[in-house]
Amino acid sequence: MVTFYLALITKGDKVIHTTIKGVTEKHALVLRLLKVPRQVYDNLRDGG
Repeated sequence: MVTFYLALITKGDKVIHTTIKGVTEKHALVLRLLKVPRQVYDNLRDGG
């Protein structure tokens, strides 16, 4: 089972990017088809 959570990237009070963390094989396939580097998701970190 893969756990998913919403990740927000903000600048000041404005949300500049949102993503879902926790990539399944289907999500990885979609990322490949869209030519989105997997590192975009792998390198996101919690702000805490």
